[in-house]
Amino acid sequence: MMKKKHWVILSVVLLVLAWASRFVYLNLTTERQQIQTYAMGETVEYGDDFFYRSDEKRRGYKIVVHSAEKMSYEEFAEKQNLTLPPPPSPGDEGYEYFFRADIVYDVRVTIINEGNTQGNIDMFDTLLSSGKIRMRVDETLWDLLYPQLAGSYSFKARENTQMDFHFPFVLESKLAYDHCGSAFLKSKSFQLSISQYPIKKIIEVKL
Repeated sequence: MMKKKHWVILSVVLLVLAWASRFVYLNLTTERQQIQTYAMGETVEYGDDFFYRSDEKRRGYKIVVHSAEKMSYEEFAEKQNLTLPPPPSPGDEGYEYFFRADIVYDVRVTIINEGNTQGNIDMFDTLLSSGKIRMRVDETLWDLLYPQLAGSYSFKARENTQMDFHFPFVLESKLAYDHCGSAFLKSKSFQLSISQYPIKKIIEVKL
């Protein structure tokens, strides 16, 4: 019985040592994230850097951020000649979850595709941030701006073409709005993240 107990303890120790060796190996060999920062007006290459998957294949894509402007949700819709859907009424499905942001951060960009036939730009992970507050492109405004995308948060540009876009970033919920604080709403400086690894590429956005 004692011999069996010793074998169990030895097996556990060997498993722990094997796990620890693998952990140390991965930490020593894994490429560390680097951060590169760019200014508005610069042409920034996506290259082989990605958000979460190494198969995103965005080599050949480039982005230029031209300008950024803060305005009300309704003002943005009016400037872009968009007809907003009416908000749900009490008793309608989804009424209790409905939220429409007060402020839109409109970032105007050009997307350039030089020779890419496979990759796409992922707007779900393309975030605008200030401090710990992060914003995504508003789903409703995005669908109204680009109905040809059929509700997708990703898009492809034709090979060897370029296209101008408006990225309407918003706080996505009342909870986020209530917790962001007045300092955030008054902020004039933001960061647009276009990749995470192995190089995190950030474009400084000034209102």
